[in-house]
Parts: sequence; structure tokens; C-alpha cells
Amino acid sequence: MPALDQCHERVVHAFLRDGWTINRQPFRIVTPLNPLFIDLELSRPVATDQQTVLLIEIKCFPDGESTMNDLYSAIGQYLVYRTVLKGFAVVPDLYLAIPTKAYYGIFQPLLAPLIAELAMKLVLIDMEKERIEQWIT
Repeated sequence: MPALDQCHERVVHAFLRDGWTINRQPFRIVTPLNPLFIDLELSRPVATDQQTVLLIEIKCFPDGESTMNDLYSAIGQYLVYRTVLKGFAVVPDLYLAIPTKAYYGIFQPLLAPLIAELAMKLVLIDMEKERIEQWIT
């Protein structure tokens, strides 16, 4: 079982405050090589008998800063998970949850074209207030 990111619990609280239910923590994907673990599977009712289901990979960048290895790891992990999920019959949307400070400090100024080109889905979390700030799709 992989280690949790340092902000994991704050991200979980943000989703719970926003009305999401935690279905699995982590969400396990069996592959021919090794199992993969996505941090959260969430759901929320959208109609009487329907639900929205999401998968969330959490990455913390302390104080909105990062090394290039942290960026490579976060983006690479997201892309591997998204590619593997395409083999499933029903594929929930996969989001990368990051601190709002990291988005404005690293992702937006340096990686905006890459995020757009790769069609990455992000959810920005205010870590101090433990709340969802923005969905980027």
C-alpha cells in the first residue's frame, strides 16, 4: 500500500464538505505488472437514481513550490492512471487534486500549455480552509 501524501486528510475533508462520499480509499487497479492505487473514489447523487463517480489522485506541493521531479511524478502518474483506466468499460473521470498555491505558483505559469494539450483535469484545494476552490476541465 503506497504512502499517503501529507495533505491527504485535508483534501478528503474538502470533498466531504462539498457533499461527496468516499467510496474507496485507495481505488485499486489490477494490472499485469503491479497494482496501481489512485487515492480516492468519490460519488455524489446527481438525480434520483444516478450518481457522479470520480477518481482523485492527490499531490501536495509544499508552499506552492516543487522540484521538477515532483512535477514529473505528478503528471506522469496522472497520465499512466488515465491510460490504464481507458481499458475499463465504464471510466470515471480522473482528476489531479493539488493545492491552489501550487497551481498558481507552478502549474499555471509553467505548465498551462501542457495541461491544455494533455487535457488534464485538475481540482484546486485551499489547504488552509479545506475546501474546493476550482475545477479545471
